[in-house]
Amino acid sequence: MKAISDYKTSQRLVGTASGFGYIDIITRGLHKGWALQQLLKRWHFTGDHLMAFGDGGNDIEMLKLAKYSYAMANAPKNVKAAANYQAKSNDESGVLDVIDNYLASID
Repeated sequence: MKAISDYKTSQRLVGTASGFGYIDIITRGLHKGWALQQLLKRWHFTGDHLMAFGDGGNDIEMLKLAKYSYAMANAPKNVKAAANYQAKSNDESGVLDVIDNYLASID
């Protein structure tokens, strides 16, 4: 990612880890968190109404936006630091486990 930040387009583009050794190259400021913020605004909701799950650097802004943010157990430390909660790993169906528990709590 350093090569991207050193490249002359770094004012417009940014690289972020997306897991499995891959990187996403995105337009600066246009990330998952920004996209969800646009939807929340359109639907008259806030991050207090949002549940999000992440396991890579490209999920950090989204996790910071959501009140109910879950880092997967297999996520790196910086992703876990951005989330309010932790879920089981992807291999343990962590997302499904959290959603099942949430739905059971509102019955």
